Amino acid sequence: MQYPSSTARVRKGTAFLPAFAFTFLLTATTPGIGSGEDGASIRGLVHEFNSICADLQTARCDLQMGTVDQTAFGDRILELFVRADSITTLLDRLAPAPRPIGPAFALEWALRHLRESLRENYEGIVERNGYRFVTADLALKAAEAWRGNLVQPTFSLR
Repeated sequence: MQYPSSTARVRKGTAFLPAFAFTFLLTATTPGIGSGEDGASIRGLVHEFNSICADLQTARCDLQMGTVDQTAFGDRILELFVRADSITTLLDRLAPAPRPIGPAFALEWALRHLRESLRENYEGIVERNGYRFVTADLALKAAEAWRGNLVQPTFSLR
């Protein structure tokens, strides 16, 4: 679709500001998961979250290399979705909503993005739509951004 030249001038720089605001929001408000009082109680959930992210990336690589077919890939995605949903259920038991800003809050958002990525991957394979894989990658990156700095040890200078 072609826009008139006056509209094109207005629309030219409009994507930069929302992208910058989103990046700033993620980096400024993402607490480090695994630090603080409730961090110890959700470390196991975060470990499983990290495992699901790694398994998803492995499944995507296997599909791309042709090691697995589309049916096997779909089955792997469904298995990962069940695991992610189980983490959500356990998180709701450990830290019921509404959650204050902290590790449980960050894990909740990471899980939302992870489930979105898994859904987009599954729909991409079912619909044979490459665009779904692009949005799945973006959702996975958002999930990993919310993960924070869990893999790094936390220190206290008291």
